[in-house]
Amino acid sequence: MMTNSILSVRRVSKVYHVKQGIFAGKLPLRALQDVDFSLDHGQVVGLVGESGCGKSTLAKILLGLSMPTEGEVYMHGKPIRDIRVQERAKIIQPIFQDPFSSLNPRKNIAQIVGLPLLLRGFEGAEIRSRVGEMLERVGLPQRTLGSFPSQMSGGQRQRVAIARALIAKPQILICDEPTSALDVSVQSQILNLLRELRTELNLSYLLISHDLSVVRHMSDRVMVMYMGRIVEYSDVETLFETPQHPYTKALLETILPPSPGQGLPKLQLRGDFPNPIKPPSGCAFHPRCSLAQGKCQNVRPVLEGSEVHKAACFFKETIN
Repeated sequence: MMTNSILSVRRVSKVYHVKQGIFAGKLPLRALQDVDFSLDHGQVVGLVGESGCGKSTLAKILLGLSMPTEGEVYMHGKPIRDIRVQERAKIIQPIFQDPFSSLNPRKNIAQIVGLPLLLRGFEGAEIRSRVGEMLERVGLPQRTLGSFPSQMSGGQRQRVAIARALIAKPQILICDEPTSALDVSVQSQILNLLRELRTELNLSYLLISHDLSVVRHMSDRVMVMYMGRIVEYSDVETLFETPQHPYTKALLETILPPSPGQGLPKLQLRGDFPNPIKPPSGCAFHPRCSLAQGKCQNVRPVLEGSEVHKAACFFKETIN
């Protein structure tokens, strides 16, 4: 296990059992399969993939909201199942996609941001002082302390959510689509704020996003997930310049063109996303892959390569 790793995920799998009808038995749905990666101090790892690929399931496991069926997650070398909830909250915190639904509409901003401190035994004056400092750090004035979420803009609410996550002084933030619910004009402000906070506080991020432009702007390394498996893992520049998996290449082609008037790019893949209860044999991507050959239907490729760049594809050398 890497000594510099603040978070280590080792061969984590998650299986749900889904009932298919009134009289039918339950069938296994493999949401995650053998996920393995590390997050170092001050590092940002991006996680990309289509809806339903397992990104949110992984986030829940990292936050301790769900336990893996197999494998283990370590924080500072210790299994998270052995870390008390209160201690885990000091290490890792989430920032969700929709700041409005993640904030209690009946509480004012001071109460929302200060709740983690209240639960840890801090008292009124110290809570107000620390909440005021944190709001200023995320770019909100002191006068917003008495405001309610409904009185704030989407960008302001996301700043509140960031302040609430940081008030406990965590080392890791799980950023689950942190800007997708915001106006384009506000997205860059929030992303730049997250970059500044990362530097100031030496934070580590797992950035979950469908927007590859955001991933490239924010991340040091990138994981590409398909049907619960990591199919490519690389430093950000190598992955964007020389992808080694056809799924990654297809995702990269959906990045918005630099010139206006060219229309919105679409994911150029044949077929639909497979039913996760009845996944394809061999390489799960083969029904949608233009490079697929006979062995792709029967043999699952292993995620392998150098320490810098790994991909699970038999034909990774021919992608570019």
